[in-house]
Amino acid sequence: MVFRRARNEEAAQILALYRSVTGSEFCTWNEFYPGEEEIAADLSAGNLYVLEDRPGTENDLEAVWGSESSKDQLEEGGSPSQGGSIVGAASVVPENELDDLEFWTDPGEAAGEGKVFEIARIVISPRFQGKGLGKRLVTSLEEVLRERGCSAVRLLAAVKNIPACRTYLHCGFRILGECDRYGDHYYACEKLMDSQNSGRSNCCDQLQIM
Repeated sequence: MVFRRARNEEAAQILALYRSVTGSEFCTWNEFYPGEEEIAADLSAGNLYVLEDRPGTENDLEAVWGSESSKDQLEEGGSPSQGGSIVGAASVVPENELDDLEFWTDPGEAAGEGKVFEIARIVISPRFQGKGLGKRLVTSLEEVLRERGCSAVRLLAAVKNIPACRTYLHCGFRILGECDRYGDHYYACEKLMDSQNSGRSNCCDQLQIM
């Protein structure tokens, strides 16, 4: 598996990936969202990242960042795909859309530069679900955000999406509250970047999904 920034020419593949989970048991997406508009905006901002199933990387996660040359590759979307297919995607929200929620930790109390990022539109192909790739996708994205001086990462997890909630808890996110958005009920989740497992036990007990 290769984690890298998405390329403009992959928009159709990413849309097909979104549609592959729409209507499934735990998914709150529909035929309109997420769609071409969200993909175009995320690509334009350089905030859309993918997991590519590339031949020869089945049992490893090759992240296209780490050295200066690798970071340059990531900025350009990585090296040629060599026949790989996109099996996962996630976006960094350009503008924090959740700041009005009252649950969040004050960024000044977190380590780092006080920058807060939101991630959204996290998806794994149905054929590759249950293999731990969701966790690998989120943790790889966290490393990109660390490079940007991130102090805290936030996201909304649909209450009914039990597999996604489990993944975020295993990644060290804490559930700080609940809210109604976009016609569904969500957990407001946050991870302080200086804490790998903060609050995990309490959240797992709370949700009883382990």
